Amino acid sequence: MWRYIVKRILMLIPVVIGASLLVFCVMNLSKGDVVSVITAGADMTNEQIEAVREAMGLNRPLLVRYGEYLFGMLRGDFGKSAISNEPVLKLFFTRFPATVKLAIASSIVNIVLSIPLGIFSARHQGSVADNAAMVFALMGLSMPAFWLGLMLMVLFCVNLQWLPATGGGTDFKSIILPAVTMGIGMMATTTRTTRSAMLDVLRQDYLRTARAKGVPEKKVINLHALKNAMIPILTTVGTQLAKAFGGGAVIEMVFAYPGVGKLLLDAINNRDTTLACGCIVLQTTITVVVLLIVDILYAFVDPRVKAQYAKGGKKK
Repeated sequence: MWRYIVKRILMLIPVVIGASLLVFCVMNLSKGDVVSVITAGADMTNEQIEAVREAMGLNRPLLVRYGEYLFGMLRGDFGKSAISNEPVLKLFFTRFPATVKLAIASSIVNIVLSIPLGIFSARHQGSVADNAAMVFALMGLSMPAFWLGLMLMVLFCVNLQWLPATGGGTDFKSIILPAVTMGIGMMATTTRTTRSAMLDVLRQDYLRTARAKGVPEKKVINLHALKNAMIPILTTVGTQLAKAFGGGAVIEMVFAYPGVGKLLLDAINNRDTTLACGCIVLQTTITVVVLLIVDILYAFVDPRVKAQYAKGGKKK
């Protein structure tokens, strides 16, 4: 297993380099730069603006600037934001706890809604209830996150006035709408995956044998069937959790939630290449680590996976 973990960590190096290079190139191709944002509205001549750009090193070739950034990043120095002049690591990890809270809350909403609904749908395959559950899942998958967030905001904030309209507060209520909005988007995919995995398992002979031995149906479903259907479910939940840790930028913007996603969008809007690149590199690293943890959890769910790890960490 250790060989597999080390191999996955080493694979992160080209991913990080490729992501950072892509961000640098795209930000350089966009119209304007951070100097145009800093000097917007200021009474400065073109010569003074060019002097600022020269002082910040933005007149140098792209590859030269990227090479300096890459060497600094490999030493653990992600640079400073061109707008606030604060270290990128400090800005990122100041916002990251809020993103973690949102990711965990939305994953709880996802799991609580999707797994029971997927099991129920599989047990009643072809019925009206099954079709209704799949329509509900498709609606959750089809609705844009920003639209759903706005509709929930209108209902619960404007009309009913039960919840705050923004997610920047410290109380429990402030995270409910962002978590539900993100969780419903996750729930759609997880419900369909759970239903499909359970349908495959429910047809197996060992479940009929367990029923024939008098094992209660609840135990047959929750202990035998669900455990053997857990690999694809765990994959879906883990992948969505990894994406959530990367920051739900759209949801964070809708609810003014102070997370990593909003920080990244602000950096892009301000043409702050150093901050944008640092956020994406750190998000990429966290995503890979979460997916690695999910892969390791396979060994605790399925003994066959553990045996493959023991043979050298190769998965087929």
